[in-house]
Amino acid sequence: MSYGPERPKAAKASLVTRVVLGLLLFGIFLVQTDGAEAEERVFRVTLSGGSVPEGAPTFRVREGDSVTLEITSDRALDVHLHGYDLELRLQPGKEASLRLEARHSGRFPAEGHGAAATVPLFYLEVLP
Repeated sequence: MSYGPERPKAAKASLVTRVVLGLLLFGIFLVQTDGAEAEERVFRVTLSGGSVPEGAPTFRVREGDSVTLEITSDRALDVHLHGYDLELRLQPGKEASLRLEARHSGRFPAEGHGAAATVPLFYLEVLP
């Protein structure tokens, strides 16, 4: 008893090959996405006169990483990390820490509020 036209052996082999290749590619994708474990990342920033003397650095992390920004300043300043809407109040000569989970990809500037000019102090770049 037959339920449809018989496929030629070459067509059956081609279908099997496509299915196997598809499964292999899917497996490779799973290994690549699961292999990237979240990391604990710590960055230190020293502000002088309301800015970073060497210029605004970029700190690169991956989505899912735990990030700690340890910041010291020679003057009172509020640091605002845009995109994450986090703010940290700095006191002269005292280290303060800002902790976050990198959940949103993109490039986010941190600005000092209370400084003469509102220019980025540093950037947090979160890669997918």
